[in-house]
Amino acid sequence: MGSVGLLHPVVAAAWELKGRSAWVFELDLEEVMSLPPSPMKYRPLPQFPFVERDLSVVFEESMPWEQISRTVLAQGRPLLKGVELVDVFAGGGIPKGQRSLTMRLRFQLSDRTLTDEEVEQTVQKTLKALESELKGKIRT
Repeated sequence: MGSVGLLHPVVAAAWELKGRSAWVFELDLEEVMSLPPSPMKYRPLPQFPFVERDLSVVFEESMPWEQISRTVLAQGRPLLKGVELVDVFAGGGIPKGQRSLTMRLRFQLSDRTLTDEEVEQTVQKTLKALESELKGKIRT
């Protein structure tokens, strides 16, 4: 249906895109339009509020975000609905070879409002797993 790739540096320089990586893509719209329509799915809006918590945890630079997010989601079920990376920081008090990741956790249930105790228990369980499984350290 299409392709994507990094623009050759000579072409990027001709377009005065110096010092930047430029990506290009080509999409066959006829091919896309020929796809059968996917069925629409309806999900009612939540009746109960969500709770967000931000956590800053220091990991080795080589630790991939995908592995961290999988661990967080596995520990947070069924209260945790999502985790999002909001900041990456290195230097200034963070040991060399490590980086601090700030993640936003969103908790919610469809049948009732969560209590602070439920959320805090899940956060603590998640932090323990990040420490024991991935060698993460809470940033203070």
